[in-house]
Amino acid sequence: MKVLFFGSYDPGSSRTRVLAKGLLQNGVEVRHGAVGPRRLPLAYAALAPRFDPDVDIVLVPHPGHHFVPLARVLAKPRRIPVVFDAFVSLHDTFVLDRKAVGPRSLGALHYEFIDRLSCALSDVVLLDTMQHVRYFHETFGTPVERLRRVPIGSDDEVFRPLPKARAGGTFLVAFAGTFIALHGLEHVIRAAKLLERTEDVRFAILGRGQTYPEITGLAKQLDVKNVSFLEPRPYEAVPEFLAEADLCLGIFGDTAKARRVVPTKAFDVLAMAKPLVTGMSPAMQELGFEDRRNARLVEMGNPAAIADAILELRGDEALRRKIAENGYSLFREAFTPKVIGASLKSILESAVEHGPT
Repeated sequence: MKVLFFGSYDPGSSRTRVLAKGLLQNGVEVRHGAVGPRRLPLAYAALAPRFDPDVDIVLVPHPGHHFVPLARVLAKPRRIPVVFDAFVSLHDTFVLDRKAVGPRSLGALHYEFIDRLSCALSDVVLLDTMQHVRYFHETFGTPVERLRRVPIGSDDEVFRPLPKARAGGTFLVAFAGTFIALHGLEHVIRAAKLLERTEDVRFAILGRGQTYPEITGLAKQLDVKNVSFLEPRPYEAVPEFLAEADLCLGIFGDTAKARRVVPTKAFDVLAMAKPLVTGMSPAMQELGFEDRRNARLVEMGNPAAIADAILELRGDEALRRKIAENGYSLFREAFTPKVIGASLKSILESAVEHGPT
């Protein structure tokens, strides 16, 4: 089978990287037809003559909502199915979660329209959890039979167990991310303040993003002394940062979206055999995460619960080791590119067999 990845393809995207690599590892030929989003008005004229006819199916990777109509136009004459890795809803992300535009604004209507249109024009829509599947069905009316779950996973050639070069003496809690609302970093800062008197506990927060001014402002307001904010690093350098940690943090935002997703960072931590502390949610439980077995799950939006979990793991090396080992086993069983690629291959083969709608 030959699959064309079509749209604003970003080889640095961890999600796209896992899907493409997973298909390759399962004997699927992967081709790329990339086009930058700023050239979208000219994309049809530029790509129509060069749209590879020798493929069985088109996969529009995330972020690709705006490319689905073009993919459908180009694929329809060739009777090729279109699969869309929606990954997230634009309306949910920019209106409800990040609050970039108002709920009754033209921007909100635009995002909802693009969500509905991209799903309606796709033969199959990929999402990361069944919580997200239900949300898309109930919110945008996408038929359940078109929705398929494909977890995010992590690239195990990049994120893998590494030795910790740092000497002991400090219990380091690490977070790497893009400072979006669902991360709930304000709760991490408040948890750090609660642990200030525990002198050996230090927090290292890596990255930049939307809420960075708010989060650093809160840290300054609370006069938090045990948190360091670090500059972003290239994707391939993040594992070196996480390797130095005694435990790693996931997400803690008390939002509807945060309860529907399992973030990339959680799988990255598992892939490195590090103990994970993250918020308990239906999505986490759906994918096999269990408190004190393969992760330390805490109440969303609760700084005291985060602080208590960190103190518990700081004082219990055996529990840290158990969580790290079981988390790594869960990753190897369910979330490597090869495992995810096998599941995706089956979905694509079924779409090819049934043909486009």
